[in-house]
Amino acid sequence: MSLRKLFELSGILIFITGVSAFAQNLAINGSFEEDMLLANAGKLSKKGFVFEFDVNRWAKGWTIDGDSSPGIFSFAENNTAPDGRRYLEIKAKKNATIYTQNPFWGHQYKCSFSAKGGQHEGSNPEIIVTAFIYKKATGAWAGYNKILGTFDLTEKEWKTYSFDIPTLGNEFIVRVAFSFKGHCDFDNFKIEENTTSASN
Repeated sequence: MSLRKLFELSGILIFITGVSAFAQNLAINGSFEEDMLLANAGKLSKKGFVFEFDVNRWAKGWTIDGDSSPGIFSFAENNTAPDGRRYLEIKAKKNATIYTQNPFWGHQYKCSFSAKGGQHEGSNPEIIVTAFIYKKATGAWAGYNKILGTFDLTEKEWKTYSFDIPTLGNEFIVRVAFSFKGHCDFDNFKIEENTTSASN
């Protein structure tokens, strides 16, 4: 007897479908395996950002916030990455920030990422995740942000952290930003939409 038939007979096929409502990863290049040209590398360098990699190999789908504090950016490529072969390394005294080009609106999302930390110029490693909120009707950022999580990277081994994207309705778009302090290794960003929330 097939597993599917067994599940149907035992009446738990719907339960299994509900659990898998978070299965699809919607993140764009969450493990930094795809690369692209960092077009504004020159402007960022003038502001104090340092790039210890070929600027033709920046991570597709990610943007460095030029208005944030500068940091040292590099990629490690080895078999220790939580997913794939490449992960992002950032060293910063304050909050060097990147954001994903994934837009969020009208749904509930669960997100996770892998990270580990180390010392950098006396700063304890920390990642702050912030939601920047854009209002479609006005065509402008709403002027208020929401911190989704502050994560102290006390572990020197890879660990998974998670946070939720707020449900604000279809009139808003949410941009998620990651701010790094200290020495932070970052990889394996995942976004999963709760497709059962609308029907329950």
